[in-house]
Order: sequence, then structure tokens, then C-alpha cells
Amino acid sequence: MRKNIEKVTKQGNSEEETYDAYECDEVQFRYDGALTIEEIESDFDSWWSYPTKASLSLEERIAALEDSKADKSAVEEIYDTIAAAYQEGVQSV
Repeated sequence: MRKNIEKVTKQGNSEEETYDAYECDEVQFRYDGALTIEEIESDFDSWWSYPTKASLSLEERIAALEDSKADKSAVEEIYDTIAAAYQEGVQSV
């Protein structure tokens, strides 16, 4: 994967000689599964950091998961809102 791709001018073998080249940030990794280009493009930043996540210890992965999970009260609030909207729709029929 590549990002921050930019065209740069490089110095050749002599002071007068220059040429254009491309530089970028690049990451490579192996993934045990099948992915499409669309899947990667839709969540590029997550896949970009995949090698870092894959190298975390079990404790670090658990901590990251716990930090990213939704607060139970927020989930209950969303559920209550959906349930109320559903009931309102059912009662109006």
C-alpha cells in the first residue's frame, strides 16, 4: 500500500543532470484471507495500520478493543430511540 505519493526532482550523476522520480510512504504485509480493492479503499486508514495492530501483544489488542467499543449507555439510548420510532410507526398503521 502507498500513500503521500509525490513527484520530486532528483540529482543525477552530474550537477546538470536531473530527473523526476516518485516518493511515497509504503507498507507491506501478509493477510491470511481474500480482500477486494474496494474493501481496502473503503477503510484505507485501518488497513494502513494493520501491520501495527497485527504486531500488538494480546494484552495490547484487548486494551485497544475495549477502548474502541461503544459505551453501553450509548447503545441503550440508540436502541430506545429505534424502539420508540418502531412503536410509533406500528401504532400509526
